[in-house]
Amino acid sequence: MPLPEDPQRPPAGDLARVLEMLARHHVLSLACRDGEGTWAAAVFFANDGLDLYFLSSPLSRHARSLAFDPVLAGVIHGPADDWRSIIGLQVQGQAEAIAAADVPSARSVYAKRFPFMDESDAATDPALAQALEKAAWYRLRISEAVLVDNTRGLGQRIRWSISSA
Repeated sequence: MPLPEDPQRPPAGDLARVLEMLARHHVLSLACRDGEGTWAAAVFFANDGLDLYFLSSPLSRHARSLAFDPVLAGVIHGPADDWRSIIGLQVQGQAEAIAAADVPSARSVYAKRFPFMDESDAATDPALAQALEKAAWYRLRISEAVLVDNTRGLGQRIRWSISSA
């Protein structure tokens, strides 16, 4: 389903389209860099506005890369059968591990999108509980986004940044 088509949208409309893409999709392909080079990883995410919450092992390369450079880039998109159906969101922002005091809030946002994260499910699913014990919570705060919407024509882009909001 294409996003609303209005090429004359004001910046507030652009932000609404970014938020709509975040609401429609749940997989973020992250790009990071460290002393060894660049790396990419796919994570499930849930958002609260422009804050994307995700879980990862603190031993994963993308989590460890935050000590080298906390700025991450990523892309969110759905399936596309040809170039005319590509709709994707490119994002950049600061990422960080979430402090223990903020985990309940992040978990609440995540559980709204992924009901299997409900406390009762984790208590009754030993594999999930074990995985969660090893994982850490992270937040990517989007500062810049580019929405590519080829349903409106090849290379149609809407740019949004926190500095222009």
